[in-house]
Amino acid sequence: MGQIVPKGTEASVFALVTSLQVVGGTAGGAISAVLTEALGVTLRDYSRLADLVIITSVWKLSALPFVVLVPARIDLAREGTERSRAGAYLLATTMVAGTLFAAGTAIYKLARV
Repeated sequence: MGQIVPKGTEASVFALVTSLQVVGGTAGGAISAVLTEALGVTLRDYSRLADLVIITSVWKLSALPFVVLVPARIDLAREGTERSRAGAYLLATTMVAGTLFAAGTAIYKLARV
C-alpha cells in the first residue's frame, strides 16, 4: 500500500485505514448485537443460531464488490483518475456512516438502560 499512495502521505493513509478498521469493528459488533436480539438468540435458546451465522457470513461477503476499486498495478494507481475519486468518496462515506451508526447505537443502548 505504501507504493500506491502519494509520497509523504503514507502515515496519514495508514492512520485512516486503521481508523476505518476500528469503525468497522464497532459497527459490526453493533449490527451483530442487533441481529442477535432480533433473531432471539440467547444463552438458553440457540434455535435461530444457524440463521444468525448465515446472515453474518453473507454480510462479510458484501465487501467483495468493492475489490474492483483496488488498482491492478501501481502505475494505474499513480494515474489515479475517476476510480481514485470514487474510492475516496466511498471511503469517506463509509467512515462517516460507520461513525454515525456506532454513535447512534451507543445512544440507543444507553437510553434503554
